Amino acid sequence: SAVKILANGFYALQDSKVPAKVACFCILLNIGLSLLFMGPLGVGGLALATALSSWINALVLFFLMRKRLLQLGLEPLERIGTHPLGQTFAKTLFASGILLVYLWLLFYLKHFLNVFGIISLGVIGGTILYLLCAKFLKMDEYQVLIHRNGSIPDPSEDPQ
Repeated sequence: SAVKILANGFYALQDSKVPAKVACFCILLNIGLSLLFMGPLGVGGLALATALSSWINALVLFFLMRKRLLQLGLEPLERIGTHPLGQTFAKTLFASGILLVYLWLLFYLKHFLNVFGIISLGVIGGTILYLLCAKFLKMDEYQVLIHRNGSIPDPSEDPQ
């Protein structure tokens, strides 16, 4: 997870206090959001509270790490592979939205398929759909998977 990677970055800078303080804040935030969402959303509210507090944890650590790197005169975290971070995030968010719609539609097949069929369609169909989105959006992750050597191809090179 991004939190683990960012926390390790702080540890490498000999700073364990920042990740610990952010984690404590996010635990308290998770408790508050859980109490807020549990009533109207039930168990789903607990999941939403946990997801939101995890996202906030990652974002706070990201911006604090970016600030620390700038203070040290190092290059900030603005790129992933060959694309700016915001562009990669937007593509991932779009592909995840497509998957959400697919899984939401799949939910309505529960009356026609058994649990194994639903899970199989969810995993296999979701994987294929995400790979198609990654290919269509020209995501670096797709290129790494296709080349299988773990390196991101140079976009200036002709793939043929």
